[in-house]
Amino acid sequence: MKISGSTFIVTGGLGGLGSECVRMLLEQGACVGVIDIVEQGEGSARLAKALQSDDERRRIVYAQASISDRSSAERAVADIVAKLGNLRGLVHCAGVALRQEFSNKMADAVDQFRKTLEVNAVGTFCIGAVVADAINAQTEKELGLSAQAPSRFWTTDQERGVIVNFASVVGHEPSARILGYGPSKTCVLGLTKSFADFLAPSGIRVNSVSPGIVATPMNTGKALEFFNKDLLANGVFPKRASEPAHVSSAVRFLIENEFVNAEDVKVTGGWRIVTTTFPGQGDPRDSMPGLE
Repeated sequence: MKISGSTFIVTGGLGGLGSECVRMLLEQGACVGVIDIVEQGEGSARLAKALQSDDERRRIVYAQASISDRSSAERAVADIVAKLGNLRGLVHCAGVALRQEFSNKMADAVDQFRKTLEVNAVGTFCIGAVVADAINAQTEKELGLSAQAPSRFWTTDQERGVIVNFASVVGHEPSARILGYGPSKTCVLGLTKSFADFLAPSGIRVNSVSPGIVATPMNTGKALEFFNKDLLANGVFPKRASEPAHVSSAVRFLIENEFVNAEDVKVTGGWRIVTTTFPGQGDPRDSMPGLE
């Protein structure tokens, strides 16, 4: 998929990894529709403040939406398509990683798990489906087809769109400290493959990227201190947190290479996910940033 001249939607586009993907796409000449949960006025203001030129401002719009609510997502996508046109893809960065203190009562995490699934699993299905439908509707209009077209189903050899979901290394190897968040990202990995198969006749590829620890504002303070030690203990190389640009370059690869489909790319430095006990620190739950 050619990035320059195409429109891509980035969910969670005001966050650390989301804003980096927005930057990468603008740099490559794309138009970008940013979707986030932040209210419209504040979101637009934050976006405008981060832009570097008038050209970038002409190629970007902001739309507030809840990615797990169909009507909200459809309104946001329709607004973006109306303003920018030529929708060709989705970079789905939005998600939640809710932390709480460890407890011997597992049921204390049920409500947190339910909210995590709603955003990370249902949200991935919802926004991916809405964007795919918008790409197909756009193609139908371009080809001059109607709802009474001879076939109800798409069959094409042309690449019409691409979706890149954000999974996580912890979706591959859930451990104790990621009791609910990890399995929610396992669901993202599964949805990526099922979507790729379902959307293949539409010419829409679907892949995912699985970051490890990334140096973003989310990973600061006690959390970053813990993970730096963990990377030294269980990383392969490099034994440090990645930068957002390492992840966005993987996203760019997945967008541009038309022969990569139904795949996941880890950006982890080979980090192994285990429950680590650091010498002299006692129970590892005392040093972990919290239960997710």
